[in-house]
Order: sequence, then structure tokens, then C-alpha cells
Amino acid sequence: MKRVMTAVRAWCIVLYHAVSCVVADLACDLLAAVFGVVVQNNPLCQDWALEFHGLTTVIGLLAPHEEPAVVKSGLFALASLVKGHSTATEKFLHADGLQLLTNLLSYPRSTSSIQM
Repeated sequence: MKRVMTAVRAWCIVLYHAVSCVVADLACDLLAAVFGVVVQNNPLCQDWALEFHGLTTVIGLLAPHEEPAVVKSGLFALASLVKGHSTATEKFLHADGLQLLTNLLSYPRSTSSIQM
């Protein structure tokens, strides 16, 4: 169990640094996809991701990006983190998450490859 917590913490840190630094879109795309898989349908990993600022990191990844692949993976990571987790959903809403989604979906380039 401690290994899993360490892995989730490590992914949050790696994703945070990818967002903070200038990292290629492909790296952000892959990191967000792996992060989404790690937290998907796993309340314990979702808790740890919130504890290690995973939600703010994913929001930070999505906010400036217009690259369709990064947006798609970022939305997957976001959905995986908040799905079935009331605390994550609440924090997402308090972080003005609905406005973020509206902004993302208003970019013509990003909506062409995002399937609802």
C-alpha cells in the first residue's frame, strides 16, 4: 500500500514539474494519460492525488493548452480524478472548474478531436 501511495505522489510531482516547466506536448500528454489511469476508479489513489495537489496540477496543465492531444489526456486525468469522488468534485467546482471546461471547449482546435 505504501508503494502505491509513493507512486501516486511521484506521478503528481512529475506532472507538476511537467506543467511548471516548458515540456513537450507529447510528454504532457503521456504524463496526464498515465496519471488518469493511476487514479481511475480508485478512491484511495484519488485521495492521495488530492493530498499531493494532483487536481491543481491537472487544472494547471489544462488551462493554458490548446493542443488537442494534451487537452484530451488532461480531460481524461481530470475525469478519472473526480469521478465518484465527492471531495475532488467539490474542489474542482471551487477552483472554477466549470469555467475551465467552458474555455477549453470553446477552442475550435481542441474540440475537433475531443469526443464526448
